[in-house]
Amino acid sequence: MWRLYEAHFWSRSDVQQDIEARARDVARELVDFRNIDIGDTHIAFARAGMGITLNSLAQGFITDSIADLLRNEGFERAVVDLGEFRTIGRHPEGHAWRIGIRNGMAAGGIARTIELEDMALAVSGGYGTTFEPTGRFHHIFDPHTGACANGLVDVAVIGPRATAANGLSTAICVAGEDRAPALLAAFPGTRAILTRPDGTAVAIPAGPAPAA
Repeated sequence: MWRLYEAHFWSRSDVQQDIEARARDVARELVDFRNIDIGDTHIAFARAGMGITLNSLAQGFITDSIADLLRNEGFERAVVDLGEFRTIGRHPEGHAWRIGIRNGMAAGGIARTIELEDMALAVSGGYGTTFEPTGRFHHIFDPHTGACANGLVDVAVIGPRATAANGLSTAICVAGEDRAPALLAAFPGTRAILTRPDGTAVAIPAGPAPAA
């Protein structure tokens, strides 16, 4: 999907007469996680032309790995930012870490500030990487249709692990507001803030943590 949009909009090496129709075809032919073969020493694909990037779940996974390493080495306070955020402890001044989320509906500026203590934050929004000036075509794809997901401006997920927050923020961007509570419920302790295209926001609280 990335190569298709990049070739059409950026390098213009393969301009499509109908980019949306071609995206549907590519999604149907080549997008299916079940066709990714992951072994101990290899990653392979069942169909020629498939590919994956490391800018989604890998960011959350690496963030967690570094945060866990620091905590195991005795760090009592830290902020790890490797595409997603994970915090350890509190700010040296005694308050929670404060992380600003950019305003996805305007150039520059902060839409809201999130306070974190021993928690992770992942934010997904199409404005992060756009292929053309209107922002309609961007890097968050619906795997069923190949279209860019535009039902929400952005999704911020706060939870214990950056890997889960990372996956959930992107999934909710694609699946939409109605399905967000069920997705979050599968990962106790996670909550989300969704920004709608009209500029309003909705907060979905965390469900109960699992019993000890």
